[in-house]
Amino acid sequence: IRKKKEEEEKLKRDLEQMEQQIRKIEEKQRYLQMIESAKQQQQQQPQTAHPTTPSQAKSNLKQYPTQPISRN
Repeated sequence: IRKKKEEEEKLKRDLEQMEQQIRKIEEKQRYLQMIESAKQQQQQQPQTAHPTTPSQAKSNLKQYPTQPISRN
């Protein structure tokens, strides 16, 4: 019985880690969408108040590196 409980605990921990990963990925996708829409706006209106050049977008992406799933 104890072994089964330990397995459940491990599964719960794994699930929590996966949920955290999913949240991070979703945030990243939102961020990428923001960059994409900013690029499109820039193409439509060359003179924007906040221009985002591709190099700026790349440097912004470096601030959010992808983290591998850590297995304990």
